[in-house]
Amino acid sequence: MLITGPGGQGKTALAGKLAQGLQAAGWEILAWSARSENPWETFRFELELLLSADNAERYSRMEGQCRDEAGRAKLLLRLLLAQYGKEGVVKAPLPAGRGVGERGSKGVVLFLDNLESLQRPDTLALDASETGAILGAWIAAAQELCDQGLVLLVTSRWRLPDWPEADHWQLEHASYGDFLQQARTLRLPAGFYRQRERLRRAYRVLHGNWRGLEFFAAAVGDMDPAGEAAFLDRLAQAEAETQTDMALETVIDHRIRDERALLARLPAYRTPVPIEGIVKLGLDLPHPERLLERLLAVSLVEQREAPDLLTREYQCSPLVAEWLRKNGTPDPEIQWLKSAADYQLYLFRHERPSLDQAVAVHQALRNAGEQATADRWVLYRIVEPLERTGLYASLLADWLPPICRSPDPALRAQALNQTGMQLFHIGDYKAALGYLQQALAISQAIGDRAGEGTTLNNISGIYHAQGDYETALGYLKQSLAIFQEIGDVAGLCASLFNLGLFHWQNDEPAEAFGAWVTAYRQARSMGLSQVLDALEKLADQPGLPGGLDAWETLAQRMDQAAAGDGPASTVEL
Repeated sequence: MLITGPGGQGKTALAGKLAQGLQAAGWEILAWSARSENPWETFRFELELLLSADNAERYSRMEGQCRDEAGRAKLLLRLLLAQYGKEGVVKAPLPAGRGVGERGSKGVVLFLDNLESLQRPDTLALDASETGAILGAWIAAAQELCDQGLVLLVTSRWRLPDWPEADHWQLEHASYGDFLQQARTLRLPAGFYRQRERLRRAYRVLHGNWRGLEFFAAAVGDMDPAGEAAFLDRLAQAEAETQTDMALETVIDHRIRDERALLARLPAYRTPVPIEGIVKLGLDLPHPERLLERLLAVSLVEQREAPDLLTREYQCSPLVAEWLRKNGTPDPEIQWLKSAADYQLYLFRHERPSLDQAVAVHQALRNAGEQATADRWVLYRIVEPLERTGLYASLLADWLPPICRSPDPALRAQALNQTGMQLFHIGDYKAALGYLQQALAISQAIGDRAGEGTTLNNISGIYHAQGDYETALGYLKQSLAIFQEIGDVAGLCASLFNLGLFHWQNDEPAEAFGAWVTAYRQARSMGLSQVLDALEKLADQPGLPGGLDAWETLAQRMDQAAAGDGPASTVEL
């Protein structure tokens, strides 16, 4: 369904209401709005995050076989349909009152909003930009899947060419009655209600634009009749597409200096934040909480509920941020960008330790010019969760390549190392080895012994996967020697764990148990949870019941055997 109509008529609100109804009935909603602050790459990344571990791995392995963006879109949407649709796909919505599918969903809704920003005004076709081309491919792919459980919901001011008439719903200007009802919810001057002609004139000038009425109410709130008439005359001369911007100009011009100062800083945040984050940008201003309230009152700031934090979050309206940029308001100063990054980091560490928040921290660090810190953040906070969920393609395409070109050789080596491991996960051993050898050369050149040991360990894994056990064991022993030399317990445990696997596969159980028990002792003494978790999962493989308790018992018996008080061979255990 394509919903079209003039700006401010409630297209997004209506489509959102429809989407909420479907969501309540058990559908999964995938929503994107074509705005400058919403890059398509981020939305696609969010869709990839929705994939289960198995589907993420399938996507990573099959994406390279897709010939174009339409193929990639169809692949990702099919996997999401398989994941969220009843028994893979749903041919039609289930009747009212029926239970949801076995996976908790009846299908998938792809909601694309505000497409007019990507349409050519002459032909109404999507423009030739990269995003326009990608979006066209996604729409075409989605249309092909609409009989398999996918709902495509689109809003735009303009109808897309060749869109089926039966699937098009055009909204007209709001009726005067609806406009009047909306006006009653706003704080308009009393004269508007005593002299209805004023409201009728505002209705005609604003073309029934509800959003425009909201800004208009704020703009005329403190005007005398002469000023109001002049303002209406200015609106009447403006083109329909710029009316809301003119009202914004009036609203912002009427803000006091401190309100404008805070407003100009708010675009430092690209995502909504609790009030503490807003206050952090106004510590030098009197009563920043009150300033925020005044900006909220004239719709220059948006708010929403944050259920995970049991509070509300705030953000400068994207419409307002764009108006500020176009009308010469300087970008937030670096000190405010750094403050925003600090607060996003605080949220991650203390209140919202999620991957989405980690991505918000990365974006904030980049906006603040902290590129090296942002790169380290990716390597230490984003790579691992994406790797764990099997999103190797996203790491290889979006996250790691820029860091592989970092001027910092240590960061460059780590990114090359990680790139090699993602290629290893998808089975491209030749390319993986090339990246790992580059990382090894840099680590050796800069004297990074820990990085050298880690890379040698990873290279060992490549040769082991290819069946060259002798070469693999040689690299692994080099890695062990380095970690022992520098006292890197975490690296030593990882190498010992792998060494145990080598011995076990070579039918050398005593040596395998020896390596694993040593790794267990070291990890236990240092509290290395990742190594302990890996050993706990491994215990069943060699027939040791009891998880970590089994390793503790085995360690004690090996000590007894070494002292001559127990069995001479661990095999007997």
